[in-house]
Amino acid sequence: MPKVRAQNNFALAELLAIYESLLSKKQVLYLNLYLNEDLSLQEIADNYQVSKNAVYDSIQKATANLHKWETNLHLKTYQDQQSQQEAIYQKFKESTNPEIQAILKLLKNKVA
Repeated sequence: MPKVRAQNNFALAELLAIYESLLSKKQVLYLNLYLNEDLSLQEIADNYQVSKNAVYDSIQKATANLHKWETNLHLKTYQDQQSQQEAIYQKFKESTNPEIQAILKLLKNKVA
């Protein structure tokens, strides 16, 4: 169970990095403390003198919005695809195969 929670938190932290400007300052603060600093809801509530339920509600609303925005905008998906394409390009770029180098040269000339 902790591994699944860690994976979910990592994925949520990635969405937060992409969409944080769309959230309120308080939502960003609470999510950062919860996800990146590993503070409990109670610790966050105590530090900011709010109820644990207020922290929970803020994190839940922010999480729902992050997922909704990714479902509609696909920015994380696009970013992942770009990273995969860059990794493939780098692998081809390192190749010593003359055919691959010729193809890369053609592609580079078409882009330029």
